[in-house]
Amino acid sequence: MSRTVKILGAMIAGITLVSGALLALEPGPSFRPSIQLAAYGPEDVETALFNTAPSRMWKKIVIHDSRGIEGGQAELDDVRRRVYHMENGAGYHFVLRRDGDRLELCSRWRDQLPGAFIVHDKAATAWNEESIGICLIGNAQRQAFDPEQLKALVRLVGELQARYRIPANQVYVDLGTANTRTTGGTFPLAAFRAQLAK
Repeated sequence: MSRTVKILGAMIAGITLVSGALLALEPGPSFRPSIQLAAYGPEDVETALFNTAPSRMWKKIVIHDSRGIEGGQAELDDVRRRVYHMENGAGYHFVLRRDGDRLELCSRWRDQLPGAFIVHDKAATAWNEESIGICLIGNAQRQAFDPEQLKALVRLVGELQARYRIPANQVYVDLGTANTRTTGGTFPLAAFRAQLAK
């Protein structure tokens, strides 16, 4: 066997080995950290939302606002760590940006972990264990939410209700200040509730 044939054979074997290793290391279907709702049809949103660890038995949905923190999940995490000393950051499963076109699916959702969004209540542990937390970017006490943001919220809540059989009376809107609970000044609660699946 000639030297050239040996070298070519070694190169082909090497390339094959490296290619096989790279394919083995490639992750499976990727979890999308955020999705543009307007770009997805119903089947696509369902796939994006529910490509997670095995699901928990969620019983409630709790909607908060960001109390005026703008941006998204990264900004919420940073504030929760620096100001409130929450080592794991913001405790939401979803963050819905102001224009309603960008929905962030947080790592708590991907890994199906309990939330950490209710902290001023003695029953917080139970609520966090069985509730899906959604954060709307904005402040209901100061400014109305964008109509597209509210439309996207109704769509998201509807998908979650259908998947986990969560009745409308288990969807809570808590848009108060850090020390009080309220349904929030500018939030159109009656219109929102009228659009929920019963």
